[in-house]
Amino acid sequence: MSFSGKVLVVDDEAHIRKFVSLVVKSLGQPTVVEAANGEEAVQAYAREQPDLVLLDVNMPRIDGLQALQQLRRQDPDCVVVMLTSLVNRQTVDECLRLGAAGYLRKDTPRQEIADELRRIIAETFEEPEAPQ
Repeated sequence: MSFSGKVLVVDDEAHIRKFVSLVVKSLGQPTVVEAANGEEAVQAYAREQPDLVLLDVNMPRIDGLQALQQLRRQDPDCVVVMLTSLVNRQTVDECLRLGAAGYLRKDTPRQEIADELRRIIAETFEEPEAPQ
């Protein structure tokens, strides 16, 4: 699988955005756009219309849950994968209830993040093969 869509990476920490962007770029030839907080994410989504959003949960101005809600209002079909360094089952459940396609911990090994993103991309964007 080689992914060539547009991906919006949102995190308030520049080194995390860089790390996640490098993982995304290992999936093929995507265009990566970055935002440093939820407010920038909402604006960038409207401007860029990305295929996939990787969205941090804990950020200043507008947190990830609020940004997810605003993105889903803009585009009910947007594909958002939440990112966090904290594991809180209640937060995970809330993200999924609000329409997130998945949830990744930032401390997950790089290869596992790439594998999970491949799975989400395959399930979301690839055409199923026609039965023979």
